[in-house]
Amino acid sequence: MSERTAFITGASKGIGLALATALLARGWHVVAIARHTKPLTALAHEHGARCRAISADVRDADALHNVVRTHLAAPRRRLHLLFPSAGLASVGPFESMPPDTWQAMIDINLTGLLQTVQIVLPHMAEGGHIVIPGSIAGATGFANWAVYSATKFGVRGFAEALRQEVRPRGIRVTHLTLGATATPLWDNVPGAWDHRNMLSAEAVAAWVLHILDHPESGVEDLRLLPPTGML
Repeated sequence: MSERTAFITGASKGIGLALATALLARGWHVVAIARHTKPLTALAHEHGARCRAISADVRDADALHNVVRTHLAAPRRRLHLLFPSAGLASVGPFESMPPDTWQAMIDINLTGLLQTVQIVLPHMAEGGHIVIPGSIAGATGFANWAVYSATKFGVRGFAEALRQEVRPRGIRVTHLTLGATATPLWDNVPGAWDHRNMLSAEAVAAWVLHILDHPESGVEDLRLLPPTGML
């Protein structure tokens, strides 16, 4: 496992950071993408060349191409895990939500994820795994989460179709249907939310590791909810 490489977006916080930390502890190489890489400084210092912390925005295709050319194509490094976890949630009645606000969610949650996968996919190793973090909001609609739900329904459908396309290449695709998870996403959500009643980012990362450790299980969609159910 020491020679395996992961490509993680949204790696500076939440589930992306938890997974990057766990993989590095196992000896993986991690290409960690985030708009703000300061939270990754300690990991990069601790793990040296095995942790490449790179500032890039998933909405910027040129930036993603540059990252791939420098850290995958040039060193001829094959990728064993892609985890596109960059995301954004803005909550409120759709009728009054400014178009710029809901367009940003589409650009990051859906378009950004799609172009990340498309740009990285040619560098996936046979037997590699694409784990796509989704949301319970991609299976059930919630009032005031209309556009967020739309992006997550799209992500879920994309994962299902992509799985059929890449299976002949020996690449697996797993979609995670996640209930409320204690990440910074909730910082901008109106209301009082008790993170103690949510999944932890570390718990989700542990399930990803479990999936990677058991490739024979063929997990296509994993639904994880807090013990108390949906908030």
